[in-house]
Amino acid sequence: MVNKPVISIDIRKMPFVVVLFFYCLGILAGRYFNLLIPSLLYVLIIILLMAFLLLISLCLSKHAVFKTISFVVLYASFSVFGFYGAIKKEPHLQKNYFSNYKAEQLIGIVSDEPVVKEKSIRFPMELAIAIDSVASKKVTGKVMVTVLKDSLQPIKIDYGDKLIFKNKVAEVKPAFNPIQFDYQNYLANKNCWHQALLTSKDYLIISHKSGNPIIDFSLGLRKNLVDKFSEYIPNERSFQIASALIFGFRSSVDQETLASFTNTGTIHILSVSGFHVVLVFFILTLLLKWMDQFKNGKAIRLCLVFIAIWSYVILTGMAPSILRSGIMISFHLFGLWVNRKQSVFNSLAASAFFLLLFDAKMLFDIGFQLSYLSILGMSAFLPLFHLFYQSKNKLINWILDVIYVSIAAQLATLPFVLYYFGQFPTYFLVANLFIAIPAMLIMYIGILLAGASFISYISKFLGAVLSEVIDYTYRGLEQIARLPKASVAGFYINEVQVLFLALSLLFLFIAWNYRSKLMLKLCLFQFIFFLVAFQVQRFQQFKFNGVKFYNVNQHIAIARIHQNKVILLSSLDSLRHSTLQFAVLPDLLTYSDEEDIEFRQLSSNSTFQLDFDSTLNSNFLLWRKNKPEDFLEAINSDKNYMILLDGSNSDRSIAKHTKILNENQLPFYILKNNYAYVYNTANKE
Repeated sequence: MVNKPVISIDIRKMPFVVVLFFYCLGILAGRYFNLLIPSLLYVLIIILLMAFLLLISLCLSKHAVFKTISFVVLYASFSVFGFYGAIKKEPHLQKNYFSNYKAEQLIGIVSDEPVVKEKSIRFPMELAIAIDSVASKKVTGKVMVTVLKDSLQPIKIDYGDKLIFKNKVAEVKPAFNPIQFDYQNYLANKNCWHQALLTSKDYLIISHKSGNPIIDFSLGLRKNLVDKFSEYIPNERSFQIASALIFGFRSSVDQETLASFTNTGTIHILSVSGFHVVLVFFILTLLLKWMDQFKNGKAIRLCLVFIAIWSYVILTGMAPSILRSGIMISFHLFGLWVNRKQSVFNSLAASAFFLLLFDAKMLFDIGFQLSYLSILGMSAFLPLFHLFYQSKNKLINWILDVIYVSIAAQLATLPFVLYYFGQFPTYFLVANLFIAIPAMLIMYIGILLAGASFISYISKFLGAVLSEVIDYTYRGLEQIARLPKASVAGFYINEVQVLFLALSLLFLFIAWNYRSKLMLKLCLFQFIFFLVAFQVQRFQQFKFNGVKFYNVNQHIAIARIHQNKVILLSSLDSLRHSTLQFAVLPDLLTYSDEEDIEFRQLSSNSTFQLDFDSTLNSNFLLWRKNKPEDFLEAINSDKNYMILLDGSNSDRSIAKHTKILNENQLPFYILKNNYAYVYNTANKE
């Protein structure tokens, strides 16, 4: 007797799953092997050959062999297109890339909504023209521009503005510290490899409205509604949360608020996603259901829902997660219109394929990955969780569904959450159960406020109600975030461990869905592999006895680590400083909890001789700020120092000192524009 699966999976009814698989294979190949392709010409030739072979195969498809060949060529073509999509904007493959010219000035268009911070404004810019002393040339390329604010001259830059600015462009530097967020890789996944730091005197706006008119309209409409919300929502924090939850406008949300949502596993609420689109779809379906009783009423209802969904997609700036949900629901609506049931996996794959067709490198975006994994997890595991228990009471079933959905989403995203963020929200079930009803209320009241913003007295009432609901919700999340061990941090895993954990989840789903003992054994086998690899990594961290000199530019950050006891020496004022939080703390959390790290502040004005305890068996000399005096005396002392030159030294000073150190055959390390220096006694024995 063969057990009937809970979820029927027939690959023949999910063509987009196969297409997406081969397309993603091509994207991955382009990501890791693009340097092997000297020119896009070869890729174009391959595409033409594939198309030619496909045409011949289809013409001769009456024969089984040619029919098989036609499918092979077809799917191989998708891989080639994926490869092309991944490499087409690589700098070394573009003859007109702007960095190939020595330009004095550049002209470009602001290609996304600027992010406004306290001291700066940041935005990506698509370059169009490079200007030198002789002529101007058409160029391609993208630059991430940061403009420092000037108290005397306010900055007003919007999407679609065309700017001319001084060529202060430099390549984005890689991450120089262990587990530091790799900003270079983040921008490269957005086809951006350069950045520029400007002042208000370095640029001039020469025109407006030069971007995509649909995006310009979308962002303009959102900005107007956000301004209305700021007028009618009295509480600043409530306004920030409402703007993020309803419109996806997160740039004004402070770090403390973000931390409360992150540590409770509810940060997805602040990221406009499928959750929000489903709420809009649900309420519209409920309100318009009466139309089905009329002739052609169902078709009209589906069209109205379709228009409303895509209006909301445009309203929120067309973020990838919203586009994904919009496309998915569009497939669902089409299926309802033709009375054909659609596979959720096929719809999910179709939405991903069309998004990646537009931008192949979106595959490497963290938000894109987590968004799809969470929906995939809910679609796969929710029907299986329903086997546990279902009540006849609708309220109990609703509570159970909230719990099941939270577990399914966290389970599916767990490998990548640990890989990217190294932390896990312990009370995510409690937090998601707590926020479920308030989030729906905030969403619906917010939509009413947006629609009634032209009626003052109604808007004031709705704004006051919305502010109270958000304030209550936030205070509740704060209490959950303050519980002991609300967020377990420092559990970063590597790519191999991600693979082990992901395979164990895949085998768990197959074993559960098909009642397969073999797959259950494979699941346990893979999970044991993951646990062993993870424990070996943790044991190595516990055994670490050494010192780390972090690269924090002109500042100092030195960690003495011995058996999970951490002492941090820094010229910055506290461990809460943004530089330490970004560049140093992620690594330290793999050894100790933040509250257990001992912080000692150092002066930044002198060179340091660091003579640690006898268990380290080494001494260090940190040479700083171009200090010329006593250098020879210091390096010729009776102590055998490891000499480090940090980012406070000029390139000229470093070259001078390096020459002296080489002549005296002394050990040294240049910390400036280089990876952190890590000394481990275990590697020196």
